[in-house]
Amino acid sequence: MAEPEREQQRPLLEVEQSVTSIPEDHEATCWGCGLRLVFASYSPIYKCGWCGAITQINQTTRKPDSIWFSHWRRLRDRFFVTVLILFMLFVICGGVWAVYPIVFSISNFCGIFHCMVTAVLAVFTITSYCLASFKSAGAPISIRWGSYPMVGKSDLDNYTFCAYCNKPKPPRAHHCRSCKMCVVDMDHHCPFYLKSASSSLPFSTESKIEASRCRSGHYD
Repeated sequence: MAEPEREQQRPLLEVEQSVTSIPEDHEATCWGCGLRLVFASYSPIYKCGWCGAITQINQTTRKPDSIWFSHWRRLRDRFFVTVLILFMLFVICGGVWAVYPIVFSISNFCGIFHCMVTAVLAVFTITSYCLASFKSAGAPISIRWGSYPMVGKSDLDNYTFCAYCNKPKPPRAHHCRSCKMCVVDMDHHCPFYLKSASSSLPFSTESKIEASRCRSGHYD
């Protein structure tokens, strides 16, 4: 009688093991629209099927900078900008002082013409640098989030949540600690421009470079 009892117990054990192997459902709340999502298995990163927002559960945030360190970084950037402006003025004035006797020795018209061209290029260079330094680095546009009635279908597609700004961060955007904001298409923070270099500053940066090239070629 012992062998039939063992045969009857084996199927029961197999059934119990198969029942415990079924994974439990995991619930999470989407930060974009506030809807509750149910997953068959645990995942540290998930995407909402309604608004398209991406959530990272185990997202690690860096410790915020101290007040003294933030002030020192801001003072450093302003110092670099001031030094660059003075350096550009020094190069422009030194070039004019060196070329002035030569061009006016040819003729008055030649001297006046070269001085006018130099003044236009100098103003163009300094203006472009100031625009690149004081223009916005490319802040993300404001978008509705947090509640299902306000967020439509795929309104936050591939958006992530910035723990520093406490608001949505669009794709290809990164948070700059120096600027204390998220920057779209950020490449790096440039202390010589006092802000992050991004795709929103192509005209000012390229125009300054071209003006510098034209002015250097003009002096040569």
